[in-house]
Amino acid sequence: MKKIVSIFFIILFGAMSLAQGDIIEDLKQFGKENGEKYMKPFVTAFGSDLNSGWFSTAKTSPMSFGLTFNAMLAVVPDDDKTFLIHNPNDSLYNGDYEVTATVFGNNGAIFESKDTQVVTDLSLPRGVDVGMVLLIVPQAHLGLPGGFEVEVRYIPPYEIKDMGKISFVGAGVKYQVSKLIPMLSTIVPIAIQGTYQQFKLGDDVTINSAFVNLHASRGLVVFPLTFYGGIGYEHTTLEAKYTYTEPWEGGTPHDIDLNITGDNGFRVTAGACVKILLLDVMVDYSVGKYQTVRAGVGFSI
Repeated sequence: MKKIVSIFFIILFGAMSLAQGDIIEDLKQFGKENGEKYMKPFVTAFGSDLNSGWFSTAKTSPMSFGLTFNAMLAVVPDDDKTFLIHNPNDSLYNGDYEVTATVFGNNGAIFESKDTQVVTDLSLPRGVDVGMVLLIVPQAHLGLPGGFEVEVRYIPPYEIKDMGKISFVGAGVKYQVSKLIPMLSTIVPIAIQGTYQQFKLGDDVTINSAFVNLHASRGLVVFPLTFYGGIGYEHTTLEAKYTYTEPWEGGTPHDIDLNITGDNGFRVTAGACVKILLLDVMVDYSVGKYQTVRAGVGFSI
């Protein structure tokens, strides 16, 4: 089981080198305001991934059960790979502002020293230079009487060297509102859904995400293919604690408490699911602050 969990986390964070703690260490080189600007695209991208893959049909059935492995890929726009940073000490460094990398950018800015005998140039952290964020999550669902369904996402807590314990849990509830109108339910099933997820990295980083949506689906009569789509609203936050020490001789250490809200908001989703023997294969595309593609494979009974 530990090997399986390790694979999930390698895929989850490998592209961003988070498993080696690079992002967290780079964040510690920023104060509160600039730390928020550096990390905000990560919050938005992670939330875009987390809030994908929650539905592939609006139908609910009592005592039905299914397990799906979802792969979500959020595309980071170029505008979110850089931000404008103010000179942290204009008595030591030249210039007022510089364009520097966010967590997804490439090269960090350099503030040149006014006197290299007093202090060296200040080099800001570079980003991980990626344009997409991949997330793979297992998800199970169980149909309940009365048109309800519950969904669960879970990865057991796992210790990663030099980072601490990682944990992830998510849950959702869906209700097929079209069951209130039986004729409508037969033609176009419609459901409402609410979800909540939490990801924790050690004692210092917590990501919370909530998502509410309205979705519908329509299956073909002669072929096991279902088209689905929906509109929803998502909200993602990151809380982080770290110590920032000013990067010059005699610099003061500051205890930083970040509380970052991602730029997530309304999103629209469209996709299709086909049943191949016992397998359900689904693909969908969401447009929100970031564009997100989801592919999933699983089974349902």
